[in-house]
This record gives sequence, structure tokens and C-alpha cells, in this order.
Amino acid sequence: MSPGNSYPPVSELLRKLRSARRFLPQAVEREKILALIEAARIAPSACNRQDWHFIVIEEPDVKAVLVREAGASRLLTEAPVAIACLYRNDNPAEGYQSSSAAIENM
Repeated sequence: MSPGNSYPPVSELLRKLRSARRFLPQAVEREKILALIEAARIAPSACNRQDWHFIVIEEPDVKAVLVREAGASRLLTEAPVAIACLYRNDNPAEGYQSSSAAIENM
């Protein structure tokens, strides 16, 4: 950490990233969910269109439908919350790239 800075460098945080395979059975605080969505919202997007939409999913039955009907990972049913990122645009490549940047920020 640099002097006077209470946050570790981004490179240090990136090295510590891990995929979650187990989740605590407790709700996620609304402030944390909103912070994640804000991080995604400020990501770059093609032509700065920001045509994304985020859906917070906490209901177990909705997560089960996503696993069954949309081919989502079964791990989704164990997570207390999921955030879906949708991108409305007539250019699929642009949508994939912009959504990927938002999700990476998240």
C-alpha cells in the first residue's frame, strides 16, 4: 500500500480474486448490491450507449427456473443473490463487449 492510502493496489486485489463455489446462507446487504451495480454502471460501453439493465434475483424459485430453463449453473440456487446483466442493442458483438466490461467491473 502506498503511504496515506488505505486501499491496496488494484493489481493486489486482482491477484486475490477467486471463484466462489460455496456461499453463506445469509442475505447480502442492499448497500453491497447497490455498490456492485454502480461499479458495473460506470464501466465503459460501446459509443457510451450504456444500454444495460441489471436485475437483482434473490427469490429461490426464480433462480431454480434460471437453472432449469436457461442452463445456468446449479451453484446459482445456493447463492443468496444473483445479478443478471442484460444489454439491449441490435448489435450482439457490441452488447457482449459492453456487458462483459460491466460484469468485469462488478
